This record gives sequence, structure tokens and C-alpha cells, in this order.
Amino acid sequence: MLAHGERAPAQLRFLLVDAQSAGSALRAEQRRAAERLSAALHEGRAEDEDAAELPPNTEEMLIAALAWVVGCRLLDGESPAPLEPELVEFTLAPYLGVDEARRFAGS
Repeated sequence: MLAHGERAPAQLRFLLVDAQSAGSALRAEQRRAAERLSAALHEGRAEDEDAAELPPNTEEMLIAALAWVVGCRLLDGESPAPLEPELVEFTLAPYLGVDEARRFAGS
């Protein structure tokens, strides 16, 4: 997503920011995409016994946080790409633990 945003920041901004006010059909599509991403993250609960105990909405909240941070960068006219290692670490830490998520993120 971030690589695409580097090539087409206006498209990424539309998907993450402008879609919120573009009507119910587009918001519903955005929600379905977030649900697919959440479901993929949910599979990470099998990686660690502690992850199985995460609150039920953890994945939805992670996706929302990622979209918000990236969207804010885009609204400020900044590239979100430099945040990639931190975003990866943030997303994976609940499933892999901080050390393994940091290693995976290369940070």
C-alpha cells in the first residue's frame, strides 16, 4: 500500500481519507476492505498463545490506526513510506511480541 502511495499519493489519499465523505457505497466498500485485512491479521493469533487472548476488536483497531496515521501524513502532504518499519512493527507486535516484530520490520 505504501509503495503504491509513493507512485500515486492522490489515489491513496482518496482511498484512506476522501472515501469517508464520498457516500455510503464507497464507505461500505472501504469497510469490506478493512474487514478483509482484519481477517488476515486475525490469523496471526495462532502464532502465539498470548495473541489468542487479545481483545476481540484488536484487528479492526489496528487497521483503523494504520489508516489514520497514513491518512494524516497524506493530508499533511508528507510521504508515509518512511513509517513503514514502524507500522509493520506496530501491526505485528501483538502477534509476535515486540522483539520479533521489530526484527521482522527491520527496525
